[in-house]
Amino acid sequence: MPVFPQYQSWSKKWEYLLSVPDIAPKKKSFVVFYDTVKRQQERSDMVPLEIKQAIIKKISSDWRMKSCIPI
Repeated sequence: MPVFPQYQSWSKKWEYLLSVPDIAPKKKSFVVFYDTVKRQQERSDMVPLEIKQAIIKKISSDWRMKSCIPI
């Protein structure tokens, strides 16, 4: 979805972005989520504070889950 030009003006883009990591397959979805967040930053898109906090929470949660996996 983020590749479509309408995405930038879509009123629910942030809700959609936050839901992406929960879509199966989760590993691929998280990569799409992370890449979209990076792209939004590169575009200097104004991200609301509560969305930034939710993004940080999702990224750090994913990182914590990966670091707890026994090898």
